[in-house]
Amino acid sequence: MKRVNLLMAAVLSAAVFVGCDDKKETPMTPPPTPSVPPTPSATETRNTMDNAGTAVRDATADAVDKTKEVAGNAADATRDAAAATVDKTKEMAGNTADATRNATDNGVKMDASVGTDSAVTTEVTTLIDQATTYIKENKWELADSTMAKLDGMKDKIPASLKPRYDQVKSMYDTAKAGKNMSMPTMGK
Repeated sequence: MKRVNLLMAAVLSAAVFVGCDDKKETPMTPPPTPSVPPTPSATETRNTMDNAGTAVRDATADAVDKTKEVAGNAADATRDAAAATVDKTKEMAGNTADATRNATDNGVKMDASVGTDSAVTTEVTTLIDQATTYIKENKWELADSTMAKLDGMKDKIPASLKPRYDQVKSMYDTAKAGKNMSMPTMGK
């Protein structure tokens, strides 16, 4: 085995020496240079920018047209909805008038205050609050006129507001009686 190793070493050494004697040089080729696109001219650049501007202008015009179309459609839909609401309101008013007429024709007496309970409640509440304020501030002319309005509506006052009305009426009567009392004078 030693002999094989020696033989191999000798062959390898001879190959190295023989290869070193060869003075042939291999030329090195430079790496390929990447190709650079040519720089566009000023005219080409201007044309590109003009084309881009035209594209933007066209896109903007299209967007404006579409916006106008959508707005027109919305206006039409709103107009149609309003017309439908008016028609439905007229129909309902006609139905109410017909029902009232039919009830009256059939001998049923309709109470005109039906459906106005909230309006009466609001008005009575406002008058009670005003009367209370006027009495506390001793504004008797305003208190008198407000209490006269409440007395005129006495039969329409909802049951839920009767206790407040009675309280304000009592406060008004007591304050009025006290106002008319004369103060005793001390002898001079």
